[in-house]
Amino acid sequence: MGGNDNNEHALEDLRSKIIASMSNEPSSNKRTTLANDEVRSNKRQRNREGWDRGYKNGHPGPGYFDRRQSNPRPRYQIQQQQKRFPPRPQYSRYQGNTTSNTNAGKFREGDLVHVVPLGERERMRPTRWDITPRGFENVPAERAKLSKLFPQPGRPHELDRSRLEKVIAQGGTNDRRTRILFEEADGNHLMFSRTSCKIVVRGTADSTDLNHIETYLNRFVQALDGEYCLREIIQGPSHLVLEFNNMVCTTIVLSCRSFLSKELGCGGSDWQRPQEYVQQLDTSERLCGPEILAVEGLVNGEERELTDQGFKVVFVEPLFAISQEPQGRIFTGCALVEVEEMPSGSGYLRWFKPNESHMKQSLSYMTFQGLPKLTKDQVRVPSRVLLLMNLVDPLDLKLESFAQEVETTLKSTLHKVENIKMNKPSADFRLNLECIGEGVGNVYVKFQDVESAESAMESLPFRKFNGRRVICCYVSESDFETLGIL
Repeated sequence: MGGNDNNEHALEDLRSKIIASMSNEPSSNKRTTLANDEVRSNKRQRNREGWDRGYKNGHPGPGYFDRRQSNPRPRYQIQQQQKRFPPRPQYSRYQGNTTSNTNAGKFREGDLVHVVPLGERERMRPTRWDITPRGFENVPAERAKLSKLFPQPGRPHELDRSRLEKVIAQGGTNDRRTRILFEEADGNHLMFSRTSCKIVVRGTADSTDLNHIETYLNRFVQALDGEYCLREIIQGPSHLVLEFNNMVCTTIVLSCRSFLSKELGCGGSDWQRPQEYVQQLDTSERLCGPEILAVEGLVNGEERELTDQGFKVVFVEPLFAISQEPQGRIFTGCALVEVEEMPSGSGYLRWFKPNESHMKQSLSYMTFQGLPKLTKDQVRVPSRVLLLMNLVDPLDLKLESFAQEVETTLKSTLHKVENIKMNKPSADFRLNLECIGEGVGNVYVKFQDVESAESAMESLPFRKFNGRRVICCYVSESDFETLGIL
């Protein structure tokens, strides 16, 4: 009995402890919650009292404290810290990491003293591109790129050596891209400018027989020592435009103007080059030099005849024409003469300079380094006509609506415009090297007075039109009015 009573007492004690613990947990949580609420309310009350004390009547008071502001440090502490820990200098990788960023953009002559130019640097090891193909030893790299026979940067392809051998065998005569490989690099290609190959014959009758003139001139130039021909003949109101395939041929024909005027029935006509013709001062062709004289009225064309008339002759070339007589040719009475100095007296001879022009140009300036000086030279006389280049894409002018829109825009933008001419492309025109000399896409604007043209000349250069920068220059008014010159 005693053991059972002890067990019952133990169970009763355990039960009472469990009940007591269960009853104490809610009370402790409740007290903790009440304490936390009291702390929060006290903090809220202090903040409200501080806000009311520091911000009164819409303005911050002396007790106002902004949490966004950090505690200011004394100035001497900041200075001491900067002395102990100076800021790291910022370097530029374009200055060799040797100068601070304060000197960025300033060029010093000593920076490039020890730099070896690219053209003088030695190749670390030879490559297969250092081996020049046979026959291309004298071809510059720029012309090799234009020929598209060799791999281009960013567009590698296998070199077709069989095609190179074919080009060498043909001399590059079949294609313009391959022909430029073997042309002389002294600027002789400028002699084939279309303006330098034209002659304007003014004072002709409208009933002139063009077939007779074309046939006779072709026979005349084909009898000369060279591959010359009459490329085109255009008839306008009281004038003719003759275009040949070479400037040397043009010089010879112009030198025989007195003989040709008589043979063609154009007596009293005036033969001269276009106003836009540019004289080459240092050309390699002797007959196209600036000191060449065309002498008329000769009897036999011998040097002695010229010497008797006061000419100090250095070089003379008499000019002959084909004849149906037994000897096969006749003397035209004209000759191309180079003299040491201009003759003092003319006597019965007449002479003029067939290559002379008010615009002159030296081939030595036609380099990349000479372009800035070339663009600054004021060689054109102000006139009422402006030539606008790079204004439109030449192929866009095939659309008549686009050409009309360009003309309307120019008339509304520029002041006192009298007339506008555009060199429009033909239906089969292609924008390539073969057609680059035709000047397709050039726009000519004629103004009512020179002052309006000068005003446009000041505002138009490098102005953007349809996303393209405009380049402009003066053009002779007589060439603008003459059909076939521009």
